[in-house]
Amino acid sequence: MDRQSPESDKTRKRSLREIALMKPWRLEERHPINLWSSQRRNTVNSATIRVASYNVLCQSSFENNPKLHSHLDGVSPSRTWSHRWTRIVNEISALDADVLGLQEVSEAVFKEFFEKLLESLGYTIFFSERTMDEHNHGLIIAVRKERFKVESHETVDFYQQEDAVLDRGNIGQIVRVVCRKTRASLLLAHTHLLFNPLRGDTKFAQIAYLLSRVHQSRKDEEPVLLLGDFNIEPASKLFNYITSGILNGTMFSLQTGSGQITSDEWNRLKSRRMTFGNKQAVIPHDDFLYELPRETYVHTMMDRRGEIQSDLFDLLYSLNTTHPNQFSHQLNFVSTYAPHQAPTVTSYTVHMANPDYIFYDTGNGKSCLTLNRRLAVPTEHDLSELERWPNEHIPSDHICLLAEFSLTRF
Repeated sequence: MDRQSPESDKTRKRSLREIALMKPWRLEERHPINLWSSQRRNTVNSATIRVASYNVLCQSSFENNPKLHSHLDGVSPSRTWSHRWTRIVNEISALDADVLGLQEVSEAVFKEFFEKLLESLGYTIFFSERTMDEHNHGLIIAVRKERFKVESHETVDFYQQEDAVLDRGNIGQIVRVVCRKTRASLLLAHTHLLFNPLRGDTKFAQIAYLLSRVHQSRKDEEPVLLLGDFNIEPASKLFNYITSGILNGTMFSLQTGSGQITSDEWNRLKSRRMTFGNKQAVIPHDDFLYELPRETYVHTMMDRRGEIQSDLFDLLYSLNTTHPNQFSHQLNFVSTYAPHQAPTVTSYTVHMANPDYIFYDTGNGKSCLTLNRRLAVPTEHDLSELERWPNEHIPSDHICLLAEFSLTRF
């Protein structure tokens, strides 16, 4: 049935429930026009690859934040790891991804559950744990052994000792792979940024540092994939920084720059008290980024242009010859879900949000990455009458993203 065709309330409710309850890969059948394009490349120098990103919701975080999931009572089976794990296995198996990024995986759960599952599915697996904060979970990036040869991998630790901005233990991963079919190289970057909506300076510094390290690692203008949970909203200042490569610090509000809090919401919150976890904080007046602290540049060796400098002299020269309020990076990212039109949802707890993304830089060298099709995500309207996540059918408070690309070597 066409989405725009009239329908009775009963039919409409059933259709919306199908969107929420169906497994994500079946959304292809729901939206065959706006979801999957007909562009496909199947030449000898081109390979079709599937890329997925999924925040699986760390069980300890789930149990320690009952307010976020108050729609589930204390004895609901949907709260148990055994119930959730069975459905997570089904999700990951059905995605059939060649590149898979998973967020919020603790080391214990990785060793007992995810490592065995992913090995059985034929993946080369890299697990990295967060550092220096109260969260004990990390990231997995996995690639199909039969599709890719791994050339290098590294963990990027955002935490910098005695740094007022990079003072949280979030991390990123960078992996270079070579397609076995086409011999085309591909650079993968994966992250889970800080959640706190009032710390726009930290979110910006984290993504700026990761993109600087990606640029440093890139060879011959190869294609780049950037995926994960960014805790930013479409059309926010930070989203636009990723896709445009430019950010004006004088216009970047630390409180609203991620889009998690709107300007209207921020105006209502001023001078009130908010609770984050077990801590209360007095809401300050508007703060704008303007400039990163000098120690942040020195600790990371990145400059305002998104380049890693090899020595302190070159870094100081770059800082002294560039404008202190203007930031940029050296990559050309597009969101697989652009243009973001109707408010879309990839996470649904107390509020609906869209923090998850797959970005790509097509590359300008010997190989090229082309988006063929993507898995649709529901809109706020689709979910307005439905149960929040997780629930009996959806095992996390996020849903999977999936995109299909052609990787071509010239």
